[in-house]
Amino acid sequence: ERIKELGGEPTSDLADKVHARENTIDKLQQEITSYLVELSRVTMSQQEATLVPALIHAVNDAERIGDHSENLIELGYLRRSGDRRMTEEAMHDVRALHEILNDQFAAVYRTFEEIGTDSLNHTLAIEKRITEFLRTASEAHVRRLEHGQCDVQAGVIFLDFLAHLERVGDHLVNIAERAGAIGQVTAD
Repeated sequence: ERIKELGGEPTSDLADKVHARENTIDKLQQEITSYLVELSRVTMSQQEATLVPALIHAVNDAERIGDHSENLIELGYLRRSGDRRMTEEAMHDVRALHEILNDQFAAVYRTFEEIGTDSLNHTLAIEKRITEFLRTASEAHVRRLEHGQCDVQAGVIFLDFLAHLERVGDHLVNIAERAGAIGQVTAD
């Protein structure tokens, strides 16, 4: 929700919140996974048994999103510690990708609320938007580097930043796909 701040000037307050949230997510991942493993030892139907790995994978994807958030904080500190300024175009790209990811988060939430393929298809369409956006943003960035319009080190940080955001999008798609499968099983 605060990706723009992560790419700009992450505050110590934001960093503390991200680290605390990541610690909570790590603990929840362990507890939920332990519960699901215990649950898998109970006799259940084949259809119910397919839920356990899907849920474990979804929990792992959620935890990895937390990891990427911490990495984004670290990139923000790295950029700031070297007083490396991103170009206005780069910051515009970060804000634009932030908006696309917000759309994807909302689409993923809908996959849990709606049974069917519409919300999953919407999430997959947004993934295509992200892929296309990242291609054009990377190409524009290389042009800026070639023309000496940006600091090389800031450019490396910018590309790392985009890579982490892309992984967040990938994990969201994984969660949406599993949510769709879980919804189909639980609806029957």
